[in-house]
Amino acid sequence: MAKSVYEKILKHGEVISGYLGVVTVIINQQVATQLKLPNLQGAAVVNVLKDSPAEKAGIIPGDVIVKWNDEVVEDPQALNHFVSKTEPGDKVTIELIRDEKPVQVEVTAGKRPQGK
Repeated sequence: MAKSVYEKILKHGEVISGYLGVVTVIINQQVATQLKLPNLQGAAVVNVLKDSPAEKAGIIPGDVIVKWNDEVVEDPQALNHFVSKTEPGDKVTIELIRDEKPVQVEVTAGKRPQGK
């Protein structure tokens, strides 16, 4: 993480992080059962912020994000790490589970709003 911050300061003169615009929760057994998931892996979306990159890409509450550009998303912390490493404007392929089916969406990372 420190290397990523250092590189962003060198490149931009400040720390600029990617932004998706979702609120996620850890998948416990209750969430997995409710969403009929095969395991406890991923980040379950509980809210999508208005006018965010996620909303523009069609991500909805109830989706479970399981991959970020072919990187496995183990939990919300891993998702936050991948998003923050992404440059604003970069296109990303997200694999998610929606209604028990795998779905891929393309999203253009935004710039994290100040103070968020």
